[in-house]
Amino acid sequence: MLKINYKSLVVVILVILFPKLVFAGVMSSQNYIMPASIIGSGGLSKQSSANYSIDYTSGKQLIYTAPVTNKVNTGSTATPVSAGGGIVGGGGSALPSSINAFNVPLEISPTQSGVLKQNVSGGEVVVKVPKGNFTSKTTFVVKEVPLKKTNTWMVAVSTSLVNSAFYDITAKDLKGNFVTSFSSPISISLPIPKSLLNTKKLGVYWFNTTDNKWIVVPGVVFSKGFAKFEVKHFTRFAVFGTDELLKSISVDSGLCDVDKDGKVGILDFNSLMVHWGETGPGNTADCSNNNIVGIIDFNILMKSWSI
Repeated sequence: MLKINYKSLVVVILVILFPKLVFAGVMSSQNYIMPASIIGSGGLSKQSSANYSIDYTSGKQLIYTAPVTNKVNTGSTATPVSAGGGIVGGGGSALPSSINAFNVPLEISPTQSGVLKQNVSGGEVVVKVPKGNFTSKTTFVVKEVPLKKTNTWMVAVSTSLVNSAFYDITAKDLKGNFVTSFSSPISISLPIPKSLLNTKKLGVYWFNTTDNKWIVVPGVVFSKGFAKFEVKHFTRFAVFGTDELLKSISVDSGLCDVDKDGKVGILDFNSLMVHWGETGPGNTADCSNNNIVGIIDFNILMKSWSI
């Protein structure tokens, strides 16, 4: 439902009668109660817990998904309308060249660029997508994954996980298929505490699910509370603190899948018994990676038994 602001109504009348006089020094404000789907021209300047403040800019578009009360500053380049429950800028129905999404998925076509900003516990994740990087309309999502008991295995003993969180950055096409690689680099900024002065011991890593390794991202710039980098693929990302920057970090899932068939059962138990007491590196039955097959490995196998 549209709440009428009579001061603004007077301004609109004045605009019609004396456009040059009004636009010379007047910027009006109007309040709208928005439905669940909101589309509007403009660049987002700030956000509070209940309201969005939108400053209109030609050629931009914002999409929101939650019902909110919006305070909109309207000038000569934008005319708010209530048709369809949205706000539409002065550019008409032409497809905007760029879309900004704040705390919602970013959906863009191949001819559009876009910026996705997602609030997370440590600050804000920013993803900048150039146009022409995919073949169909694509939806980009940022998800923060907090560190907890079920994923502590992803943090190596010799490292510390900055912000105690991983960041899953994903993209899907119109059919719901994951898009994992792109033709040109996508810019990503992950938050880091400004109190971390020694960034030489920090590194951004992406997770390789094939061999359970974190691979360092080259060319990261640490500045003003962000770790900024470019990649051509999406996966899980994280910022780790280490004694020295490592090219890769190996982690173990905590399972004792000796025969690597994706499950832990009687075959793994048999292999453990065959190798019991053996010492040295590289033993597939050494689930604890302590260079000896023994009771610790047996306990890990029992804990992860899946049959």
